[in-house]
Amino acid sequence: MKFTNQYDIPEEIVSSIESPNWYDKGDCDISATGLLQPPRIRILNQKYKDDITQDYSDRIWMLLGSAVHAILENSNQGAENKITEERMYADLGGKRIGGQTDSICLKDSIVKDYKCTSVYAVKDCLKNGKPEWEAQLNIYAYLYAINYDVEVSALNIIAICRDWNKSGLLRDRSYPPCAVVTIDIPLWTKQKQEEFILDRINLHEEADYMETMGGELPLCSDKERWKRDDVWAVMKKNRKSALRLFNSKTQAHTYIAEDLGQQSDEMNIYIEHRKGESVRCKSYCSVSNFCNQYKKESVNGG
Repeated sequence: MKFTNQYDIPEEIVSSIESPNWYDKGDCDISATGLLQPPRIRILNQKYKDDITQDYSDRIWMLLGSAVHAILENSNQGAENKITEERMYADLGGKRIGGQTDSICLKDSIVKDYKCTSVYAVKDCLKNGKPEWEAQLNIYAYLYAINYDVEVSALNIIAICRDWNKSGLLRDRSYPPCAVVTIDIPLWTKQKQEEFILDRINLHEEADYMETMGGELPLCSDKERWKRDDVWAVMKKNRKSALRLFNSKTQAHTYIAEDLGQQSDEMNIYIEHRKGESVRCKSYCSVSNFCNQYKKESVNGG
């Protein structure tokens, strides 16, 4: 990977980002993180690893997360009834999978994973769940059960909200009461965990085969691309923000006819179609410049 430093990040931080001690999948064919990645992203990352360019500023939050993990690991070294930052492996579906858990309480077999994240992510997880976190922790639970021949009792995300502040409590009833939030994650049966891992292994194996044969890589789904829905904005001339946003053009026309009525002509009302963006591709995917799916979508205005 190549780095740029367009914001003149200090040398000490740059050195930390360039440190060789970043995540290593260990002695396995594919890690839990790799299993959960879309096959297209994983393969393109491997293929263009020497050509990917990223600015140091894009790694700041990752550096903060690593620092928190390092502090917790050092603090918990030698603690009784606790496993910290241990990498575990299991052979399944002809592959050796691996994963590194942040913390496991041996006394009650609770698997914990620490996340430095945003208040929004925590609120969204508490309200709607977060499938990627759920899948990740259930893979860790499977690995722990296999390696220690025990049954996991619970899964927890320990979320550290990097943007938490006290004033948020006054504005929002659902705002976290403090900067650290423990989130209970649904625990699957061992059978469901195993079936999920096998499905992901098969998905990645098929993609690897297509890459070897020179075929087209599987496309990332709308969900994997974090694609926003198209919206139709009811606009007023000389006003920058929309009067209302709708999920269909029909709804927008209905609003104009029934709510605005005859005054819509005097207000110079018009409808603006805003195509939904693939947020991950545009801002968070390191291989979007090498991805023909993203390039095609960009040309078509997606």
